Amino acid sequence: MKLNRLRNLAMILMFSAFIVMYLSSFSTLSPAKAILLPIGLSVGTLILLLSVAIYFRLGVISMRLPQVRCPHCERITKMMGASDGCMFCKKALRLDVDEEGDYIALKA
Repeated sequence: MKLNRLRNLAMILMFSAFIVMYLSSFSTLSPAKAILLPIGLSVGTLILLLSVAIYFRLGVISMRLPQVRCPHCERITKMMGASDGCMFCKKALRLDVDEEGDYIALKA
């Protein structure tokens, strides 16, 4: 669930960057058009690059996360940290290791 929240944050940042750049293109109607357009496009580009960096970092992290079977819905989910929620049913889970060294999810 933490992974989905961070992905949603990156998506919101991406859309806000597009909105900032789009609205700055309407600044050509104002007398300060020589200042507002480059500032708006630069801020939008920086927000977009931040969003891309978040997506890239989440992709790297997602490859290393342990996959466990949710005891509530019986689907495979990834867990970030010792306690997280199922990506599908949103129930709280706790990460534990069994005797064989495999990760298992317990009801929190």
